[in-house]
Amino acid sequence: MTGFEVGVLFSSPSETLRALKIAQSMAAELDARISLIYVQVVPYPLPLDRPPVDVDILSQRLRSIADHARMPIEIRIFFGRDVLDTLKHTLDPETVLITGSERPGWLSSEQRMIKRLLKQGHSVILAEQPKVSNHPLMGKLRAFRTSPV
Repeated sequence: MTGFEVGVLFSSPSETLRALKIAQSMAAELDARISLIYVQVVPYPLPLDRPPVDVDILSQRLRSIADHARMPIEIRIFFGRDVLDTLKHTLDPETVLITGSERPGWLSSEQRMIKRLLKQGHSVILAEQPKVSNHPLMGKLRAFRTSPV
């Protein structure tokens, strides 16, 4: 196993699949490993070792997404009070992070998170949903797409 990691931050299934596609291309070119990273926020009344989710079901859900990849994906689940603080204390700063976004705009939560991750020293790639025109001919043009996301 190589030391270089491409981390895909789970956001939603469709966004994560789009980010995994980019991660696969990068990992193949850079001889890196891919990790699917999920941070479960645990509210303060609960201890960190008792998250408000069933860990086995969460693991199965993440594995079903990772199984769409053409290469091995490590599942990494972290529990913490804050997503960014948890990532800061658990990830190597050299990890390249990829996250998906379906909402364009400079004020999206993903973009605020990316800005903070960049300040922490991470390299971050945003896998955005391609913009699609509402023009009537676009439906015919979409039929020519060959690579589903």
